[in-house]
Amino acid sequence: MSSSTHSEIEKDFENFLKFCKQKNLTTKDLQQIYQPLLSTWRWRFWKRIGIVLFVASVIWWLCCNVEVLNWSLSAVGRLILIELLPFWNWTPLYKAKCLVDKNIAEKVETASSSASLGLGKYETDKMNCFLCEKLEFLPTRTNVTYSMIEQNYLEKGLPVVIHDSHPTQKLENILSQIFEAPNDYLNSLPCNIETNLLMKHFFSIETALGKISESLPTDEWFLQFRNCKFDAVKASRKFIKRPYYYPLHFEPFYSSWILMSNNYKAAGKELILQGLVFVQQLSGEISITLIPKSPCEKLCLEIEFVLMAGEGLVFSTDLWSFMYKPVGTLNTVSTIMEIDWLY
Repeated sequence: MSSSTHSEIEKDFENFLKFCKQKNLTTKDLQQIYQPLLSTWRWRFWKRIGIVLFVASVIWWLCCNVEVLNWSLSAVGRLILIELLPFWNWTPLYKAKCLVDKNIAEKVETASSSASLGLGKYETDKMNCFLCEKLEFLPTRTNVTYSMIEQNYLEKGLPVVIHDSHPTQKLENILSQIFEAPNDYLNSLPCNIETNLLMKHFFSIETALGKISESLPTDEWFLQFRNCKFDAVKASRKFIKRPYYYPLHFEPFYSSWILMSNNYKAAGKELILQGLVFVQQLSGEISITLIPKSPCEKLCLEIEFVLMAGEGLVFSTDLWSFMYKPVGTLNTVSTIMEIDWLY
């Protein structure tokens, strides 16, 4: 509608209103006269409100249930928060373990059970035992999303193997990627080391990998180490690739393991892991045992299985301890990512 037409309509209304006043019409009379117009206006107004609410509900549902949109919204939210930093320093809230006032939190804690406090690395809450007492075999899936894994397995304390987790790789390719990594990685000192390649006093990642590169196919060796220093973990993300079901809204893994062996048979080796764990078998195969933590070992069975190349394992250390052993095949390579998993 043009502005001239709009002004003409307004003049007509004003003239009509003057005419009504001249006829001494009451407010009630005017309401009856304008009732059809008011009804039409109100219907159009609520129709627009309904359309806006419907569209907003659809967008909200899509953002909550479609992971791509969920991740994109999370990324946009983080960018907005970064832009707000000059005006509002929200980082204390982000890093805080609790947004509730300390005094209130203490009252809540005293009212809740304290059984979960002070649990050791081999212990879990007794209530968790009901999650695994009927678990007789390891669940396996293909073509998954993280939401599917979380809802069907992680929230129930169940581990799951993903058959189509990632492409397989040869040991030579993995070593090449590691040697091309930043110096922060090759020059770092890992936090946990076990190997038969050289004494710990002489250990360095570059030296150990150099011995692996020079070894014969029939040599018997194994190497496992964990990166926990920030620069080394950040550099390891160049070649420790996240699987397709790794949620983008998660922070990157805070710790990474590499397990390598060649023609090596040994007893089980326990790894102390913490949080949400992603295991990827890049080459060869290893035997894994998931051990229920105390007191659940009385009700739940240990789960022993072989993880093949291209398969991934996802589980939470809230309930399970992790043990593995090389099975003697040539060129086994595994990576493990530890992630903070907080609701």
